Amino acid sequence: DAGMWAIARESPGLSKLVLSGLPLLTHVGLRSVSLRCRQLTWLDLSRCPAVDDMGLRVVASGLWGLHTLHMRDCAAVHDGGVAELAQCCRRLTDVDVSRCPMLTDKALQAIARYCTEEGGLRRFA
Repeated sequence: DAGMWAIARESPGLSKLVLSGLPLLTHVGLRSVSLRCRQLTWLDLSRCPAVDDMGLRVVASGLWGLHTLHMRDCAAVHDGGVAELAQCCRRLTDVDVSRCPMLTDKALQAIARYCTEEGGLRRFA
């Protein structure tokens, strides 16, 4: 999480950030990115087991311009976190929530319902 502060502080103009496979990444590290990297349009959180609904709320609180979000294999993510994210990040066009065992059709319905600003979803896995 401390490394995320350094990245966010030194690179606030990032548009793409791949954080996949970081086992200790939590909402604390994501808060730094959300607060400082407002131009981010592409975020990969796949295989980050500590990313949970709080982490998604943090992303939703500041990264409204996201177009791409990959969360493959995020076992701690639930429907409520995904729904809140979808309500705030309506520009999402590419979403990967495959292999997230706690998600149900409710999360998928929220994404389809709210992510419509850029012409709707183009890729959903």
